[in-house]
This record gives sequence, structure tokens and C-alpha cells, in this order.
Amino acid sequence: IISKSKNRLVLCILQEYSKIYFGKLLKISKLPKVSLIRALNELVDAGLVQKEIEDPTKRTSKVYYSLTELGKKAIKIYDFVEELEKERKSSKMFVS
Repeated sequence: IISKSKNRLVLCILQEYSKIYFGKLLKISKLPKVSLIRALNELVDAGLVQKEIEDPTKRTSKVYYSLTELGKKAIKIYDFVEELEKERKSSKMFVS
């Protein structure tokens, strides 16, 4: 789930904003609406993202998303992979 580029984008946006509503997330991500919904559903089902409905009694209530503790740990995996990639590239520079 976390290896999918769309899911990674969503997780990284959610890391930047502690809590964000769907419309703003859609605008920032620039993903097609269907793709964003699919990514969010996967991430919520996996326990990486939390979904919160502002007022469940209203049909047009805002829906907010935020990272769960597990989602915050998943973000650390991306950071670790980037760090490894930097090390790999720098070690190649010194190999003759």
C-alpha cells in the first residue's frame, strides 16, 4: 500500500497538515477525484489514515483526514529509503 505513488503523495500531504478536509486535499494533490478517493479508502482501510466527518447528520458535512500513529511510522519508511538512496549515490561517486 505504501509503495503506491498516489498513496505516498497523500501520506506526505497529510504529514504536512495535521488535519485536512477532502476538498483542500484534492486541490493540493492535483489527483483526479476518483484516484484520491481510492487512495484514501486504501489508506483508511490499512489504518494509516483516519477519516473524520465534521457533522455526520448533515449530508454535505466536511470530511477531514489525518495520519494515524501507524501512518506517522509509515512516513518514516520514506525518509529511511531516501536516506539509503543518498548513501548509495554518494558511495558510487567514490568507487573507481
